[in-house]
Amino acid sequence: MFSPEEFDNLSPEELDDYINHLEYSAYEEEHYMTYYPSYGDRRPYVPGPQPLPKLGSKLIAKTIIAPLNLIDPANVNFKSQEGTVEFFSTTTLESLVNKHLPPREFVLAPIIPERGLAMLFASRGVGKTHVGLGIAYAVASGGSFLRWNAPKPRRVLYIDGEMPEVLLQERSKALKNSSKKQLPNNNYFTFLSMDCQDLGSTINLADPLHQTIIDQILNGFEFVVIDNISTLVSGGRENDAASWDKMQAWLLQLRRRGITVLLIHHTGRGENARGTSKREDVLDTVLLLKRPIDYKMAEGARFEVHLTKARGISGTDAEPFEAHLQTTEAGNLWHFQMLGNDDVSEKVIAMSKEGLSVREIGSALNLGKSKVHRLQAELRELGRL
Repeated sequence: MFSPEEFDNLSPEELDDYINHLEYSAYEEEHYMTYYPSYGDRRPYVPGPQPLPKLGSKLIAKTIIAPLNLIDPANVNFKSQEGTVEFFSTTTLESLVNKHLPPREFVLAPIIPERGLAMLFASRGVGKTHVGLGIAYAVASGGSFLRWNAPKPRRVLYIDGEMPEVLLQERSKALKNSSKKQLPNNNYFTFLSMDCQDLGSTINLADPLHQTIIDQILNGFEFVVIDNISTLVSGGRENDAASWDKMQAWLLQLRRRGITVLLIHHTGRGENARGTSKREDVLDTVLLLKRPIDYKMAEGARFEVHLTKARGISGTDAEPFEAHLQTTEAGNLWHFQMLGNDDVSEKVIAMSKEGLSVREIGSALNLGKSKVHRLQAELRELGRL
């Protein structure tokens, strides 16, 4: 990203070179841009508060702000006085080894590191938002949630794309009432709720203009929760890897700024996140929530937690566990237990090896025949049966 100060040092030729490589093809006729008056005609940098009318493709580039993702830096040829291209920074192995870097701490130990990118996904109604809010409040308060703890409070922005404001209020009250730790001050947990915006407003985090607006809001925040990809990221087919490019580039920019991001998403076919697997390429941690085989709807939020991608996480920290939310007048109470040898899967394995029929196993464990069939199929696929 270019700062206004850097533009002050550009020669007229360098500025023209920069302008000539703006990708006008990315601007649609209905696209709105913004003008930053204080910069006059030399500052294609950050958007200001004054919207321009609809743009045509021939509008002079010097009077608009071009979103960073619509510029191809590889095509911008800034040259030093010696004539060599100086755009990307390189370092030798020896310099990197000897460089003093602060240790990478955790935003939420041991699963989400500083400057980390993580994703939580589950089927509809399993409890994604319950967990997202629980993680966010733990990070904001320097508290704990389930098996994880935040070493210190950090400012959190929670971007919600689908929950009604009244339900968001109910869950926020339950969070606050049931937490052992309170927020350091009010600005440590902030919502950007789609339900609170004017009618007709939309948020599309794959749009470079919307990304730039969010960038301005993010000043001072260290942790962002995006709940969820389906409602807040649009543009292109979900299964198309290329359609995720702009979003991924923005997430990497946030990481370089020191901002940690948790994405919340839906399960697709099988037990994979919906859409392209490219989303997971740059992530440090991926969490899957799924209902236990003996789950009953009357139990509410009860699910298993599995780490499907865990950079730097090993041992018992990486083992799956079961969580159950108990809602009371006083607030939320979470219970969890490790998935040990006495879980339903182990019992099904033992009974199946003893030769019991599906009907007999279901009767003994109070499971329907379809659930027993499904569990046996999963266990066979895993090589456990």
